[in-house]
Amino acid sequence: MSIRLVLAACTIAAPVLWLAGVPVGHADPATAVCGDPDDVDCDHVPDELDNCPTIANASQSDSDGDGAGDACDNCPSTGNRDQEDVNADGQGDLCDLDDGLVYLTLRAPTYLWWQPEIGMATFNMYRGQLEVLTSRGLYAQDPILAPQSAQFCDVVQSAEPFSDTVQPAAGEALFYLVTGNRGGVESSLGKDSAGFERPNTFPCRHPTCDRVFDSVTHTKTSGIYTQQSLLIDNPVAWCQFWGSPFPCDTQGIDFQAEVAIVATSGYATNGCHDVAVTCVRSEAADSIHVVVTNVVPGGLCGCPDNIGSPLDVVKVRRPVSSATFEWAWYSLNCPL
Repeated sequence: MSIRLVLAACTIAAPVLWLAGVPVGHADPATAVCGDPDDVDCDHVPDELDNCPTIANASQSDSDGDGAGDACDNCPSTGNRDQEDVNADGQGDLCDLDDGLVYLTLRAPTYLWWQPEIGMATFNMYRGQLEVLTSRGLYAQDPILAPQSAQFCDVVQSAEPFSDTVQPAAGEALFYLVTGNRGGVESSLGKDSAGFERPNTFPCRHPTCDRVFDSVTHTKTSGIYTQQSLLIDNPVAWCQFWGSPFPCDTQGIDFQAEVAIVATSGYATNGCHDVAVTCVRSEAADSIHVVVTNVVPGGLCGCPDNIGSPLDVVKVRRPVSSATFEWAWYSLNCPL
């Protein structure tokens, strides 16, 4: 028998949690305000049957079917019975895209999917052999030592699951971990179940991307149908780009301290196309070199038919005097 094992992977040093459901907790009956100790929220649904025992919800609506009612579900459209919230912002981990925690799941025996974490330009997926992990403690493994291990570096996130058709040898298991690249810096492999940082002894190699950048906006429906890559260093030019009178909404960019990098890939005929700024590095005299990656569907991608106009905007802190642009291509690794 061969097994594929998914480990919950972190993009920062946050606790790693196994994906396991736990019962929804019940409130202290002493808090009942209507005199019924078995119905704390007074919605006429007994606490032992109530999917939100402390919030009145007589309808018991549960859109995602995870056992937590919509009225108290921190991910109402994503099943997450355990209601984990690693950064305590009220949004559950399974639907929180800016908490530093990336959940990796197997959608089918050879299809993998992970959460798109905001601000991560690209991702790295590490495949390892469980026997090598248990015997040597290695999470990122050299294929010479572990022939079925592999690195998939600088993967551009997409809605399509990642296809990996390599089958574990009989009696063995493979596992997967994902890290993210923010501003050219790779995140950690997260912490293990004992709370210790997972060492990355065989990291992906990346091009030099020493200028940190932060996401401003990203869309596949910008309405801009020409390919463009440009540096915008003042609010007047920013408003002109959007066709708006000055002053206009700068979307959080402080042009006194920051500049905007804008990339559009033009007209696209299906939903698999995308564009992303994936690398910014320093050049001479405060100039920067920007890598813009066009995401295109591979031959096996089943994409929805629509008209798209992908756009990505990031901001970089000054000093920036000028920018050169390089266009790269990334073909989606789609499942059969």
